[in-house]
Amino acid sequence: MSGTTFEGPAFQEMIAEMDAGNIATIIVRDMSRLGRDYLKVGYYTEIAFPEADVRFIAINNGVDSANQQDSDFTPFLNIINEWYAKDTSKKIRAVFKAKGESENHFARIHLMDM
Repeated sequence: MSGTTFEGPAFQEMIAEMDAGNIATIIVRDMSRLGRDYLKVGYYTEIAFPEADVRFIAINNGVDSANQQDSDFTPFLNIINEWYAKDTSKKIRAVFKAKGESENHFARIHLMDM
């Protein structure tokens, strides 16, 4: 599921560039675009980015590491984002299970010209 892993090639490339000192600011639309694992998001926003002197901005959440007192709610956003990803995954699995258990899970409706 998108956003639940930090193993993607683009993310790894960004981290490599950050480690090389080539990134000054990371801007995302909202916190969920960085990731939905609240521990890893917290690691990056609270430890890795500050240690690399990288400014982090999440536009829609009003998060800006240059102004930390506006970011007090950020850990809660991270927990909510992780919960949302898990809840969505659980619902999708339940739908597929229900379809698989129904008698006509492979049935198709064909409309015929009259």
